[in-house]
Amino acid sequence: MSQLKSIDGTELNEYVINLLHKNNISTAIEFLGSEDSKLCKITNLPESQIAAIKIKLRRLYGPQVVDGLHYCSPQWKVKYITGIESLDKLIGNEFRPGRIYEICGYSATGKSLLCTTIALNFVQNHSTDVIYLDTKRDFSGTRMHKMLTARNISKDEIGRIMHKIIVQRCYSLRDLINVLEKLLEGLRNKSFTPKLVIVDSLPSVWYLFHGEDGSKKGKTLLTQCAYLLKQIAKDHQLLVICVNVMVRNINEEEPVTAMDIEDRLELAGNNQQHQHSQQQLEPAIVSKSNSKPSLGKCWDAVPTIRLTIEDPFYEAMLNEVSTTQNRTGEARNSAETMDKNQRIVRVAKSCFSSTGSECTITVADTGMH
Repeated sequence: MSQLKSIDGTELNEYVINLLHKNNISTAIEFLGSEDSKLCKITNLPESQIAAIKIKLRRLYGPQVVDGLHYCSPQWKVKYITGIESLDKLIGNEFRPGRIYEICGYSATGKSLLCTTIALNFVQNHSTDVIYLDTKRDFSGTRMHKMLTARNISKDEIGRIMHKIIVQRCYSLRDLINVLEKLLEGLRNKSFTPKLVIVDSLPSVWYLFHGEDGSKKGKTLLTQCAYLLKQIAKDHQLLVICVNVMVRNINEEEPVTAMDIEDRLELAGNNQQHQHSQQQLEPAIVSKSNSKPSLGKCWDAVPTIRLTIEDPFYEAMLNEVSTTQNRTGEARNSAETMDKNQRIVRVAKSCFSSTGSECTITVADTGMH
């Protein structure tokens, strides 16, 4: 939801907005969520005026009534493909505009590589622009170029494909929201017409708000981000893919592993603290049997389809080693029989079909296939 602005016909002016900013109320959703008595005390406005402002804000930013026939238009019946054959068979006709997809998994399972592969395939198959929002600041154009070169594509075609993938780095959740607002404005003005938006990844910027002072603010911003993504997907018939991180709950049964340390570091988005964080996390304990997406309940209802990606090789190592330290050799022997380049993609949530089905994809020089 947008920042508070002056509204004609009300007393919500720049002076009142400055008073609200000093009390950490800067967006419409924060204003609507605050009690009338608190707002009256901050702004010195009567309750009737506060009520009038809230009515105006709901009209401007609240849910809009849409004619159901609008969604029967042929543009909503468009079918896209990911370009990964086994994945296309898994999700079938569900890869459609107007939906938000989530790719969720532990650190180093290939979430970003999967997103990059889908982006390249999308441009190749559908000749349309892709918006890639990079919050981890690790997007590599060189890696993308190598993937296209491995596909034996001409230099001119490589240049055309890479030109259509528009990469924007976002350094904070507020920065991401600003980019999404500009994207939404561009879609409304039809200044550009992408068909796929990838956010890689949300936890990297959301995790910075953890703690007693920031958790409430973080949830508010995450809700605002979800609202914008829904508008982009549903109002402009775009596909949206968001990357999330799977985390393990801590208990008193199992020691923390190197993979768990990487999970937390990916959430924090700070590779420079690796050595310090490893020393602090070594005595911690973690449960591999109780895993969940990291963004919590405020995000859980946003994606229409959640796909989890797993690395069976590392999972085999972790499962065996965490059982008993004496079976490390056995774990290695078991894992060595597995293909290190294979990944398992599973439908963990879907609003349109049953869950639990899975497929196998392979990591290669050309990307994932």
